[in-house]
Amino acid sequence: MLIQSWSTDIYVSFFAGYSSFLPGIFAKFFKKPHLIILGGTDCCSFPSLNYGNFNKKLLGWFTGLSLKSATHFAPVDLSLVESENVYVKEASSKQGYKIFCPQAKAPFTVINIGYDYEKFYCSKPKIKNSFLTIAQMNWPNYSRKGIDLFFEMAKRFPLCTFTLVGHKSEMKFENTPSNISLVEFIPYEKLCDVYSEHEFYMQLSIMEGFPSAPCEAMLCECIPIVSNVAALPEIAGDTGFILDKKNEALLEQLIHKALKSEKEMLRKKARQRIIDKYPKDLREKLVQLIDSL
Repeated sequence: MLIQSWSTDIYVSFFAGYSSFLPGIFAKFFKKPHLIILGGTDCCSFPSLNYGNFNKKLLGWFTGLSLKSATHFAPVDLSLVESENVYVKEASSKQGYKIFCPQAKAPFTVINIGYDYEKFYCSKPKIKNSFLTIAQMNWPNYSRKGIDLFFEMAKRFPLCTFTLVGHKSEMKFENTPSNISLVEFIPYEKLCDVYSEHEFYMQLSIMEGFPSAPCEAMLCECIPIVSNVAALPEIAGDTGFILDKKNEALLEQLIHKALKSEKEMLRKKARQRIIDKYPKDLREKLVQLIDSL
């Protein structure tokens, strides 16, 4: 960084934390702008899950220093600035970088992530009454990503199929339902076919920023079933189903409703929603912001 800084015009960090600390120091020293793209974990704290930068003392300290010294922020969703999480009960339902670091005074520009509809499309016939979720599996993510709900719904809907991508063999589950397929790593370029085979995509996270998997799945004509968290309700819109509270009975009702819905119509609407609201051209906004700084 010391060598490169002499010819650098701007520092850009994706997520605030340990990795954004030194760019912030160098930016101050060389009097250069420092843009931090805020992605999610750097704007939250969930003590019950031991999740979020501000739930960890040292990481929270480094995150706060980075935020206080930044020139500009580019959160991937407005909820990362300041919002209230009503999906789960926590000691603090208020989330966002302004909640945990009110000294961060730099301006912000929300830049959603954009997606390539030519790369993601429905490439295979759908398996009837099939549900998919993708998560990098570890025990904290088992709850944070809503995998606990995913397993429970597999038990309650034995005639449907459920696929979890991102499983790790060292994670052992007790009484895994026979209608759940646990799939380990899949190369990114093959995800399109996996999305395409499923009718529904479930993202039941307790915390997200702007997750890509449901957007890519919707481009592949999956009907979204999502939690009422961060960008997820806006991503799904009226093309899918939104779980207002983390509650198994409510989710069961929602799935019954989804199975009886006009699936063909919703599939087409889901794809068109991502094409209209989150095209890959949105990425140009980041280029324009960097140019302006």
